Amino acid sequence: MQLIEETQAQQQNSGFATDHDLRKHIKCSRSKVWQLVKDDPNFPKPIKVTNGMTRWLWSDVHKWENALKSK
Repeated sequence: MQLIEETQAQQQNSGFATDHDLRKHIKCSRSKVWQLVKDDPNFPKPIKVTNGMTRWLWSDVHKWENALKSK
């Protein structure tokens, strides 16, 4: 269990997140993630890797969260 948590922490510090990862991380639905993409200009922009594969940089997600905390 600890190895899984360490791997998840490493991925959050560098790498890419899926909409499923973001859903769990910010505790909302996948549709809410996509609504944020559409409606919130400050929400991190997704990166289209291929057709049907979109990812977010964890570093962008953390910057967005930090900006929310400082408001």
